[in-house]
Amino acid sequence: MNFLDPLKKYISNSFLRILIYAFIAIFAIPLFVININKQLPTETANDRVLEQKSESPTATSLEQNNVQDQKNNSNNETKQVQNESQNLVQNSTKFQDNNTNNATKPVQTETQNSILNKSQGFSEEGTKNSSKNSELFLVTKVIDGDTIEIEGGKRVRYIGIDTPETVHPSKPVECYGKEASIKNLDLVLNKKVKLVKDVSETDKYGRLLRYVYVGDIFVNDYLVKEGYAKASTYPPDVKFNEQFLTSQKYAIDSDKGLWGSACDISTTSQTTTTQVITQNLAPKTSSNTENESNSSDSSEDVVKKSSTGICHAPGTTYYSRTKKFTPYDSIKDCLDSGGRLPKR
Repeated sequence: MNFLDPLKKYISNSFLRILIYAFIAIFAIPLFVININKQLPTETANDRVLEQKSESPTATSLEQNNVQDQKNNSNNETKQVQNESQNLVQNSTKFQDNNTNNATKPVQTETQNSILNKSQGFSEEGTKNSSKNSELFLVTKVIDGDTIEIEGGKRVRYIGIDTPETVHPSKPVECYGKEASIKNLDLVLNKKVKLVKDVSETDKYGRLLRYVYVGDIFVNDYLVKEGYAKASTYPPDVKFNEQFLTSQKYAIDSDKGLWGSACDISTTSQTTTTQVITQNLAPKTSSNTENESNSSDSSEDVVKKSSTGICHAPGTTYYSRTKKFTPYDSIKDCLDSGGRLPKR
């Protein structure tokens, strides 16, 4: 074996390798690079167009969203204006309804009060008159069933009625007098009342002559209708005389209060007396100056107050001898005016 044989073999092998490497470098590597380039994405005009197309919907959607937002805002503003308009219309309607209701309420209240007054015997006309006098007075004291005292110390005598005596200095307490005083106390004490004048301002004792109202209750008429008082009207204050007589008839027919079994009263005589008082007692009423009158000018059933201040009742010792006197309807009235009882 030649020693050159291995070298030749080696060289031949090396040459073969070089050929292989050259083939790879010339053909394989470019092919490989071409394949890689094919696989990599390349930006082309079409890609740009597609990209623009893909971007344009986004921009368009944004613009559309902006337009939609503007429309929504406009719709919201329109709805808000409509809601405000509706609220204004509703408020206006409610305001008109309230005004209408407020306008109709007094009529309804007046109608209800009228029905109540008629059912309970109160005076509808008297209630209307009381509403004209808006001033109210606090009742601080109840003297008896038909006399009260208001703030300031002024006394008020109820017009057109008379309750049984409870505080007369020379008479016992009359039947149903305490009940009348208690009822009057329940009605008006510590309450504000309306006082309505008829014709006279005061009586001969300086007491205010008034129709009295507490709320919707016509107190004068109530006391008569419920049997706590008798109708006793003195001219010229006769405005509700007919109503008081009607209320008294109702009380008599219903056996109420002093017309019931508790008190022995002749209804015939009492009714007659009331009518006589209404018609004939005006001449007996005197002023606070107490002008003296002759006996020939007055009836014989009056109480005579002499010039010395003595009250002479019919049937007493000096009654017929008293020629100059001031007439009074009762001993109570004479005593209230400052008179005194005779010693015998």
